[in-house]
Amino acid sequence: WEYLLEVRLHAAAAAPLLLEGRLLFAEQFELQPAQEANRSAFAARSALVAARAAAAAKTFARSEELGSVEVHEGERLSISSSHALSGARAHFRAAFNWSAATFEQLTLNGRPMLTAAWRPSFWRAPVDNDLGWGAPRALKMWRLSSMAEYQPKNAMRLLRRTAHGACVHTSWRLSAHERHLAEEELDGGKAPMPPAANASSSRTSAQAASRFCGKAREGKGGAVACVSCFQAVLPTGVRFECRYLPGASVRAGRQGAMPRFGMTARLPARFDQLKWFGKGPHETYVDRQAAARTAVHEGLASEQLHPYMRPQESGNKVGVRWLSLADPSNGDALLVVNSHE
Repeated sequence: WEYLLEVRLHAAAAAPLLLEGRLLFAEQFELQPAQEANRSAFAARSALVAARAAAAAKTFARSEELGSVEVHEGERLSISSSHALSGARAHFRAAFNWSAATFEQLTLNGRPMLTAAWRPSFWRAPVDNDLGWGAPRALKMWRLSSMAEYQPKNAMRLLRRTAHGACVHTSWRLSAHERHLAEEELDGGKAPMPPAANASSSRTSAQAASRFCGKAREGKGGAVACVSCFQAVLPTGVRFECRYLPGASVRAGRQGAMPRFGMTARLPARFDQLKWFGKGPHETYVDRQAAARTAVHEGLASEQLHPYMRPQESGNKVGVRWLSLADPSNGDALLVVNSHE
């Protein structure tokens, strides 16, 4: 369990420019941080059930039966399970595309939960300050590297299959190069780059890239980096572990600072009810979170977009332990748990 003490100071009486009961001060103090096991949906089933209950605003009991996992290898790699939850039977299936090495579909009781496959992403919409120093031009290589056409498959393997789960390893080479940039997007023929990384970190990265992705070719048309992901498909969910392994161009500092690293997917529009346990209720960033409260917040997905005068990144959340996107019509919810927060 995680415990926070919240202290609030309100105005006891009305005063000029101050209404009675007005909030004057608020602060939170962490009394007991959550244990690592309790933050993992896969290390502690009770934590998963509690988060799922809050996410869908329904009463969920512990799974009476975890069920088993079945693997079907064909044109698609399909991993499915069936388990009991609060007296109802839940049928869960994850599908992988062999040709693209992507986790392309997740279904619950036959209803699709994805409209686009999970893929590595290194980009975020720039904010106003980014535009001031030319980040979209200087870092566009990362935007290109986030596109499917520049993420050719490196490998996909079914590493392990048991009655309790299956592990799928996928990896992609990132093949975007400066030749894909328009001339006006380059500064003197080359985008500005930061200083080179030190030699020791370069050697470590090279060894890791070779071990996970094979020896990457450098030069025109060669891979500049690799992303390697392990997906453990369990009876009630999928656990991701993804690693970014830089190529020589990145280790030499020629690609610029990575804006963000993660996995992206697209969900059907029916999943429009957002709930999260973390900082909020307004958008928060690493340099804008002092006024935010750590609590369970909720709202529509469309409400996370702030109407800035200049379109830019909006709705970011920091300190998130878990979040869910739910379909209010039938209670389906996609729950994402951060086991490392």
